[in-house]
Amino acid sequence: MAYETIQGTAEAGEHYTFAKGRLTFDPGDKEESITVKALTPDAFQRNDKTFSVTLSSAENATISVDTATVTISEPDLPQLSFDADKTKVKEGESATFKVRLNRASSEAVTVAYETIQGTAEAGKHYTFAKGRLTFDPGDKEQIIQVTTQAPEAFHPNDKTFSVELSNADNATISDTNNTATVTISEPDLPQLSFDADKTKVKEGESVTFTVSLSRPSEEKVTGKLSITTASASEGEDYNFIPSDSFTFDAGNNDDQFVQVQTLTTGPYRVNKTFTARLSSLSEDISIKPQSEEVTVTDLVLPQLSFVAESANVDLAEDEIKNLIVKLSRSSAEEVTVTYKTKAGTALADEHYVPLENTLTFAVGETQQTIEVTANKPEAFQSNEKTFFVELLSPEHATISNNDNMATVIISEPALPQLSFVADRTEVEEGESVTFTVSLSRPLLENVTGALSISSQNMKVDENYKFLPSATFTFPANETTDQTIEVKALQSETYSGDGAFTAILTSSRRDIDIVENNNRVTIEPAIPETVELTLEFIQNKS
Repeated sequence: MAYETIQGTAEAGEHYTFAKGRLTFDPGDKEESITVKALTPDAFQRNDKTFSVTLSSAENATISVDTATVTISEPDLPQLSFDADKTKVKEGESATFKVRLNRASSEAVTVAYETIQGTAEAGKHYTFAKGRLTFDPGDKEQIIQVTTQAPEAFHPNDKTFSVELSNADNATISDTNNTATVTISEPDLPQLSFDADKTKVKEGESVTFTVSLSRPSEEKVTGKLSITTASASEGEDYNFIPSDSFTFDAGNNDDQFVQVQTLTTGPYRVNKTFTARLSSLSEDISIKPQSEEVTVTDLVLPQLSFVAESANVDLAEDEIKNLIVKLSRSSAEEVTVTYKTKAGTALADEHYVPLENTLTFAVGETQQTIEVTANKPEAFQSNEKTFFVELLSPEHATISNNDNMATVIISEPALPQLSFVADRTEVEEGESVTFTVSLSRPLLENVTGALSISSQNMKVDENYKFLPSATFTFPANETTDQTIEVKALQSETYSGDGAFTAILTSSRRDIDIVENNNRVTIEPAIPETVELTLEFIQNKS
């Protein structure tokens, strides 16, 4: 026999499971069953719902009653409840509550809510709230928010209030989760803090510390400002005016003020500092971990400068001199300043020794020296050259804008000297004299010159000649001695002793020629004696 479910007010697949099939009665059987499962729809729907099961196509039997009707009874209403029965917030935060339906409804659901005072007071610790939530068809969740407050005056301990659900329409309310409790956690302690109106003052000025309390307390709050010093000392560098203590009356947190007066002292003390800190004996008070450091400066810092005679210094090649740096006044603390050479027309390492170092003025010192050295370049270079020594980056002092740099002039060097010497001062005819020409230092270019002969009775190529030439050349950057040979010639006619003076010349103007005494005497060869025989012939006539 065949069977099949027939849809009525209940819909297959939503309210029940569709079924279709055949029943078989074995011989002797009198009863078989058909099972159809009722479903729970996602959304609540009111009223009973029905569907039918029909029989048909019986074999070996007839059908007496071919239809059976099934009624799905009206379901329970959706149930409302809080998602959580407890929550905890800080003062000033909003408490959020989720209200849930255990199942969605095809009808709108509403429910009333209201805050219920506990140890927390409405209007003081939280904002009273009352109203109705509406769940539109299909909704399963709504939110209630209640704002907590921070009372003006601090008082400790947790405080609680509740939110309660009531008077639901188209739903029921859970017996166990119809109330949620809010705990407002114990508030943060009132905080003491302070701020200086300035962190750097001149001697004789004052600094005012504003002390603040974040919120009033139900009890009086007292405290003090203490000073710990690095280099400033009470009574010498500062005083409190009139007191270092302060008081916030109960329920009041108007700012309090502590004033510190700095004092003018005789000797200069660099960067006198003191650090202010808060303390309080009051309970239920927190102190912001804060300190304020105040630096006390003098009206005028000591000033560094080169003394007048060191502002422009003449320095010869290969000479060392001291530049004098002065401090305008003594200091109670060490003063340092960096000094550094700076190239001008003079080049570091070639013309002078470069410097970069630190001068230190010990306590009480007012003068230091800087040693500057001029080098002597291997090759001569004309013209004076300059470099500078600059003062930089002082510690515990300032640098004079007008006297912060010394000019060092390396004076124009002495000209390289050409000189010469003869290996002898007397020669005989036919002999040679060799002149050695020397250059005291090399030049960057070739140095050329000539040896000339001055004589009243000597003539070139008659009485002397150059072998091979009268000229000489010193290549650039070299000073190897040059030689010139002068050979005395034998003249045909004996004329007695002769002499000549050798003279150096050069076309270069940047050469100094030394006047050496190079007079050479030439002794002539003495003619041989010829024996003459005179024969007298008598004239007999």
